[in-house]
Parts: sequence; C-alpha cells; structure tokens
Amino acid sequence: MIRVIVFIFLNTVSSLSLAAACCGGGSALPSLITTDDRSQFASSLSFGEVVVDSVNGAGYWFRNAHHQQVQTLKFDYAYVLDNDVQFGVTIPFVNKKFSDQSYSGLSDIQMSVGYEYLPELEYNLFKPKGFVYSGLIFPTGHSQYTSQHSGLDSRGKQLWGITLGHVMSKTILNYDLIQIIDLHHYFDQSIVSPIADNVKVHHGLGGQLNIGAGYNWSKERLGLQIGWIYEDRIAVKNQSIDDSGFIEKYGQVVINYSHMLTDLTGVSVSYSDQTLLGSPENTSLSKTMSVQYTQRWTR
Repeated sequence: MIRVIVFIFLNTVSSLSLAAACCGGGSALPSLITTDDRSQFASSLSFGEVVVDSVNGAGYWFRNAHHQQVQTLKFDYAYVLDNDVQFGVTIPFVNKKFSDQSYSGLSDIQMSVGYEYLPELEYNLFKPKGFVYSGLIFPTGHSQYTSQHSGLDSRGKQLWGITLGHVMSKTILNYDLIQIIDLHHYFDQSIVSPIADNVKVHHGLGGQLNIGAGYNWSKERLGLQIGWIYEDRIAVKNQSIDDSGFIEKYGQVVINYSHMLTDLTGVSVSYSDQTLLGSPENTSLSKTMSVQYTQRWTR
C-alpha cells in the first residue's frame, strides 16, 4: 500500500515543474526517481492561457482583449544507475497561439544527475528521504531575442544553463509531504537578433521554492502544491542597445488529482493558477490544465 501511495505522490512532482509565466523561459524541474524503482517514464500534456498579459514593477495588472494560449507536450525519463545515483532527461515541445497565429517547436532540453544522500533504509515516522541534483540546460528552444513574431515563436532561453537543486520527501500514514529548492544560472552569450547583430545577453541567477502535501486513499490522491519563482535581471546589450532588464517574480498554486491504474502505472490531472499567490512583478500570469501518464519499472 505504501508503494502505491508513494507512486501517486511522485506523479505530482512533474506538476511542480513550473514554466516561466511568459516567453517560454524558466527552468523546469528535473526528472527524478524518489522511490525504490529502477526507472520511470512520464508524458504530460498541458493547456494554458495567459490571463494577465503583464504585471509591471509597481504591481499593476494589465489584461488585453485577446490572450495567448500555450500547449506543452513533455516527456520525462529517469534511470537509477546504482543504489544512489540516477540520470534523467526532460524533452518539452511547445505550441503558442494568439488570434490566428500559431507556432510550435522544441523547447529547452534538460539532462540531470541526481544523488540520494539521505536514503530511507527502513521506515521511520519522522526521517525524510533526501536528494540533490545538478542539471545541464541545452539551448534548443528559440528565445524572444531571436523571435520574428513578437515573441510568439519563442519557446526557451536559447542559452546554455546549469541547475542545482534539493528535494526532500516524506510519507506519513496516508499523508505525504515534499519540498523542492531549485537554482539555475544561464551563461552569457552573443545572439544574432533579427533587429540587431551580436546582442550580448547576460542572465542572472534564478530559482524556485516549492512545497506540497497530499492525502491518499485506496488508489487515489489529492494534493496541493505552492511555488514561488524568482528570475534575476536579464541584461541585453550591443553598440546601440543597453537594457538592464527587470527582476521577475510570481507564485503558483497547483491542485492535483492522481489515480493508480495498476501497481506500475498511473494518471494525474492538475490545475495551476499564477494569479492567486504573492505579489507578482514584471511578468505575465497564466492558468493551466494538464494531464499526465506515468509508467515505472521495478528493480
């Protein structure tokens, strides 16, 4: 029963993978196995709509008559190399629509290595499981800097980046808890823009803090997750441009329902809302529905 509960609980980690509110940016949380399984595969499809087109630094919200819609198809796979070390990869595809325009393509791929530094060798009511991970972000998605359609065809940062994170999880009877800290940094790069050559992009540090809890019964789970996201200034410079950028902040609330199909497979449905939490700044805000299928293989 505990293995079933834990597996349902892990389906929610993917729903905590918070994309940036706009521009196809942000750092997705890595694919990570926190059970005793050998490998795990997950595919998810999300449907989002930008309901607040911009929030300025003073906190004023602006809404247009028409909103951008974003669909994301994501594949996650993780494999345990030995008892403590694991490898993961995340491959997302993004489609953006606005009015009668639509653009699709690959977003930024992420590969990661995780290490279980605090294993649960035997059940303890209070001791959690602890993981650390590091990842590499590939610049496979077009960014707003190379966009030819006002950012509608942007799907990522188009910058090499690294991530460093920490995960703690705990199941107590029919309840589960999770805490995730994720930091990321993108390296400076010169990009050829449609409006200017050799634009140098400098991206500061970014990160997110996520906490979640859930209740499990039979083969079902209902969970709630809260996340706070921060992105440092993005400076864009060349001979004619000197834009120091703005700090971006927003929060997100995720409600998740999961169901076990078998002992090795499960499905989940999530609703996320970026308009409910905190004081957002210099960002857009969206609401998203997503469905996910997960398959795991035991050792």
